[in-house]
Amino acid sequence: MEYMKKHSITHEYWGGYIRHNCIYRNKYGGDDVLPEDEYVTENHALMMYQPFLEDRK
Repeated sequence: MEYMKKHSITHEYWGGYIRHNCIYRNKYGGDDVLPEDEYVTENHALMMYQPFLEDRK
């Protein structure tokens, strides 16, 4: 099963937003072995929308 770690969103100097995260997956061994994290890749994506909700007043 893959999942994300170290998720963050940065507001860049030019006004846009970039989403950052690392993708990991559970690596299973034998029956009595706890799954370990296996690094898969990093993701850095330009967001095409403002990621925050505005206040409703």
